[in-house]
Amino acid sequence: KYFSKSRVAEADSIITNMKDLAIAVRTADCMPIFVHDPKHQAIGVIHAGWKGTHVGIIPQTIKAMQKKFRTRPEDVRVAIGPSIRFCCYEVGKEFKEYFPQGVTLRKKNLFLDLPKVARRQLRKMGIQEKNIFESSECTFCQKEYFSYRREKDKAGRMISAMMIRDKERQ
Repeated sequence: KYFSKSRVAEADSIITNMKDLAIAVRTADCMPIFVHDPKHQAIGVIHAGWKGTHVGIIPQTIKAMQKKFRTRPEDVRVAIGPSIRFCCYEVGKEFKEYFPQGVTLRKKNLFLDLPKVARRQLRKMGIQEKNIFESSECTFCQKEYFSYRREKDKAGRMISAMMIRDKERQ
């Protein structure tokens, strides 16, 4: 969604080129993904859980930035924040169909490497591997993070935000 400073949007992905406007997503195991186009001074944040990742929220966001801001994938930098990791993300057998290259059998159980799936989607969009940064923090393992899987409905949410600063106003 695109919005002005006077309108608040609720979505799993937000892009903007407006200066001094913070955009954010809330997560508790899902991946917060930060997208930056330094050439066109545009940014995006993505709330990417398994459902959004499965339906293509990541490439859809990059495509929206290409259309709206003339973003070129080779210029884009991406950071994947803390999320539930492969070590703890046990899933059902249907996930083998959803993410054939992201699910691994370990000790008779299936585990999903969602950041690996995200990296694959980003690379397929033309984003260079050297421009993809990934946190190794697991929100389930590490108690200082909120985890929906660990805490269920009592889980809080982490807010991940970014903003383009207006250098003239500093």
